[in-house]
Amino acid sequence: MKKITLIAAAFIAVSFASCSKAKTCTCTYTSGNSTITDVTTYDNIGSSSANIACPKTRTTTNGNSTSTESCTLS
Repeated sequence: MKKITLIAAAFIAVSFASCSKAKTCTCTYTSGNSTITDVTTYDNIGSSSANIACPKTRTTTNGNSTSTESCTLS
């Protein structure tokens, strides 16, 4: 019985460890006629943390200027 419990615990530990891997967040910033692309790589990060770190879209207005940020996670 102890062997089965130990094997199950080891399997669970390995399955949690495999969930974290490198994720790449590619963001494109557009303001007026200018476009900038920024790529950030997050090592050993889970999907939920990567989704928080990599915003989907954001629009900012400053006076007459509007800038847009659009990001994708891969």
